[in-house]
Amino acid sequence: MAHKTKHVHHTSSRQFHRIQCDRLRNARIRLGFELLEQRQLLSADLDPIRLEARDPNQPSTAPITWFESIQSTQRIPLRSLASVDPSLPDGVAGPLPGAVGEWIVQLKQPSAETVRHLANADLLLDDANNDFSVISGLGSEGLLLVRGQGGSRADIEASLAHNAAVDSFHLNQLIEGQSTTPNDPEFVAGLLPGLSKIDATNAWDVTRGSLSTVVGVVDTGIDSTHHDLYLNIWLNQGELPPDYLDNVEAKLTDIDGDGLITFYDLNNVTRSITTPYSLIFGGIGNGPNASLVRDLNNNGRIDAQDLLADANWADGVDTENNGFFDDFFGVNFRSGAGDPFTS
Repeated sequence: MAHKTKHVHHTSSRQFHRIQCDRLRNARIRLGFELLEQRQLLSADLDPIRLEARDPNQPSTAPITWFESIQSTQRIPLRSLASVDPSLPDGVAGPLPGAVGEWIVQLKQPSAETVRHLANADLLLDDANNDFSVISGLGSEGLLLVRGQGGSRADIEASLAHNAAVDSFHLNQLIEGQSTTPNDPEFVAGLLPGLSKIDATNAWDVTRGSLSTVVGVVDTGIDSTHHDLYLNIWLNQGELPPDYLDNVEAKLTDIDGDGLITFYDLNNVTRSITTPYSLIFGGIGNGPNASLVRDLNNNGRIDAQDLLADANWADGVDTENNGFFDDFFGVNFRSGAGDPFTS
């Protein structure tokens, strides 16, 4: 009877040890971390203010809003804003405390673009003798309201004046005008209550307006012939008759010297520059522009409708090449005519 012999391979202890080591090494390889090359990530500029020069043509990347207020900065009482330099009562001796005031400061554009935190913008203003704290931004880039402390108002303002980062500055203070009450008989009689409701009298104490400020009205609701409005109707300088600008013998005269030909000039009216700020009517016929205008609607004054009815003015030509003709005080955007009231 044949016997089968089973051959069993015995692994030596040395081989077994080598196999175990290989297994452990492979396991470590599988569980190991790959060592990557060193990398750098882009980070935000954490410096409060970057003082190095920047290209002024590059837009600001400052992550701030110029409307921010710094609550920790102590304000000065409203009525004391103009009292920067302290004073001692009579008979009291001793050293004066430092001057304290508020200033509106406009930074130059390159300096404004370096600001990263509004509260730290004072670092652009501080010097050895004067200390500034930001109260708030005033909306426009680089426009600040700051509290300044120094030896005197003169010292503080001299510091601002010589600061290369400052474009302009002005003391923050209350401005009060003289009482300006119109002599309009309807106002005096109380027939214009709306003006009182909107505190127009207080507004007139501050300013009486400027002919260089133009208010656009997208409507046809202005009566350009009204006796209270006709002088202040805007007159397009680009549509003035060329012959009246070049002809030496018949040339429009800027009576009040403001650089514009206005209905004040056409009506020979000047404005007093002192209280009570009254108008001085010299008479149309007596003015230097009398021969160049005509009161065609016979209301006793030269208004915008007179110019539109005068062929010497309304010549149907687009004098300034803006796509509209005879647009002396407005335009009808539907027809292209210079009279907003045309259909």
